[in-house]
Amino acid sequence: MKYSNVDTESKLSARGCFMWEKRPSSTSHLGDRFLPKLLIVWTYPATYFIRTVRALSTRREVFVYFSAGLNPDYELSLSELSGIATVVPSKGDLWYLIRTARFMEVLICGWSHPEALLVALYFRFRARVVLYLDTNLRDSYRQRIRRGLFRLVGKTFFEYVTFPGARSRRFAQAIGYSEAKSISGALFIDRMDLQARHSTTTPFIFLGRDTHEKGIEVLLEAYALYRQSVSAPRELLICAKQQSERPAARGVVWKGYVPSEHVPGMLAGGYALVLPSRFEPWGAACLEAAAAGLPLLLSTEVGAAEDLLCGNGFLFQPTVSDLLAALHRSHLLSASEWTALSDNSLAVAEKFSGGPWLDRIVTRDSNQGNQ
Repeated sequence: MKYSNVDTESKLSARGCFMWEKRPSSTSHLGDRFLPKLLIVWTYPATYFIRTVRALSTRREVFVYFSAGLNPDYELSLSELSGIATVVPSKGDLWYLIRTARFMEVLICGWSHPEALLVALYFRFRARVVLYLDTNLRDSYRQRIRRGLFRLVGKTFFEYVTFPGARSRRFAQAIGYSEAKSISGALFIDRMDLQARHSTTTPFIFLGRDTHEKGIEVLLEAYALYRQSVSAPRELLICAKQQSERPAARGVVWKGYVPSEHVPGMLAGGYALVLPSRFEPWGAACLEAAAAGLPLLLSTEVGAAEDLLCGNGFLFQPTVSDLLAALHRSHLLSASEWTALSDNSLAVAEKFSGGPWLDRIVTRDSNQGNQ
């Protein structure tokens, strides 16, 4: 039996689901039919994920379930899904939706997450199931065991794998996916209307989360040394929700969470993006900064460095001394040198268009899907 949007929404509403405001009816149909449905099982609503949902919502009615759960830290991010997706708040509601709605495609993040694998198993012969990989290949005993198990069992649940860049491509190959079953370009961006311009007053920018993996402590320590060692130091703008109390540091401005629609303007007012991550499978903030014309200062642990750094910034080890050297090099750039790096960033970002990725993720035959 095929359920319409109204059928599905009324059933979910009866179970207590909260439904974001849907798109206007004039854009919710293809001819006389409702848009086919697409289910996304993800971890948490990062900025790049919201961009992905927005793009997919132009071709599908999107339902989203977050395996990490819904907590107050995600409230602002979730509000950005209003009008473009339906958020399913609980595991029970997810499985009710799976049993009652008809999906064309299922996009899953979590190659070793038990719940994600169960969803993929259910849809194995009912929909087009795509695995999103944001993991880098590591030579650890634990990952080798998990990769072996996935090749034996989990790989059969997913028809295709998609990933953002070269490092995750190598991981996809390690778990048995050929080029024919691989879809690159999972992170993309539209050309930004606002672009950075050289100025003596613009700040270094960090865009991400305040976590150990992001290297915030390394950044703060290196920046303090940078301020002491140069004349007319630039400020450091940290665009992240502060997770722990820290003493005020001179020149450091904590801006907090920046909604996705404000990110282009914020980046256009910057001097360079600094990402000192200890662990970063890719790093969507790097692509956003490149699209705004910012030079990139990236640690060797940032996956995007392999795809985006091309005469447009500096690479450093995620240590205080290495980051300090990168800050000094960036600080000493002349206006013409900075402009050359900025132009190279813009040229790199232009290669990351979302159209080709959407064409491969979204199937054309709307008569398929689980019944």
